[in-house]
Amino acid sequence: MPYDPNFPTENTLARASLMRAQLNALNDKIESIPDPQQGPPGEAGPAGPAGADSTVPGPQGPEGRSVVNVRDSGDGRAIVDMSDGSSYGPFTVASGPQGVQGVQGERGNDGAMGGTGDPGPAGNDGVSIASVYDAGDGRCMVQLSNGQTSGPFTVAMGPAGSQGMPGEPGPQGLPGEVSTQQLNDAISAAINGTPRNVDGFSQLYITISDPPTQSEVQQLLDSYNSLILALRRNV
Repeated sequence: MPYDPNFPTENTLARASLMRAQLNALNDKIESIPDPQQGPPGEAGPAGPAGADSTVPGPQGPEGRSVVNVRDSGDGRAIVDMSDGSSYGPFTVASGPQGVQGVQGERGNDGAMGGTGDPGPAGNDGVSIASVYDAGDGRCMVQLSNGQTSGPFTVAMGPAGSQGMPGEPGPQGLPGEVSTQQLNDAISAAINGTPRNVDGFSQLYITISDPPTQSEVQQLLDSYNSLILALRRNV
């Protein structure tokens, strides 16, 4: 690339390849200049009078500029702010390859406990499952806490597991309490299964003839029937 005296123009993006080409072209032009030849020495001139030292200071030179800030242009490029208020850029900043991970530094001291922050706004009330009930066809319905109902859902059932080992018998429980009415009902049920007391039933004192008469047999039958009726509780 030949040397271009008009490059770079104002606000040109800085590119290393273009700047290197400009510098190489300028170096080629400098090296192409032939070395000067030493001419014959001239005759020495007469010495001039010595000049007096000047007592007048020279004029104030222009104030130099410096970089005061380098900031992001908002699109990943950089803008350079100068001390005189002027700015240059934006320039594309070339990034090199990522360096190796540095050694982890020592843990710093714990900072002081911060103050309690303001309470945050109240969150929305959550929705939870209130109940799960049968839909009537083998599927289930889910009742939510906000009143909404979802379903019906088919409940997947896996294969039945093997029969577990019987557990050990539990300890003997305490005897239950029996009310007076329950006790009376139990006694009445037990008495109803027994014959009545026949202590007040009178004996039959007769003499049986040989052969017995019909009147004697009738007395025996009547006494027997009276005993049966006396023994019965539900007549």
